[in-house]
Amino acid sequence: MSGYFDGMTEPGEPIEERDEEDLGETEGPINPDPPHSAGTPEPPNLDVDPEQFIDEDEKRGRADEPPS
Repeated sequence: MSGYFDGMTEPGEPIEERDEEDLGETEGPINPDPPHSAGTPEPPNLDVDPEQFIDEDEKRGRADEPPS
C-alpha cells in the first residue's frame, strides 16, 4: 500500500487537468441568501433606550449626580 488515496498521484506522475464538468455545476453562489417570503416578520428594533428600564427611585438618585 502506497499511502495515497484514490485520485492522488504518485510522486513524479503528471497531474491530469480536470474539466469543469468533473467539478459539477458551478453556477450561482454556493450559499445563496434564502428567499424571503411576504410572511417573514421584520427583525426587532434593537435600538433601545436603556433609560426606559430604570425604575423611578434610581432616576431620582441619578438626578442628584453630576452628568458624566
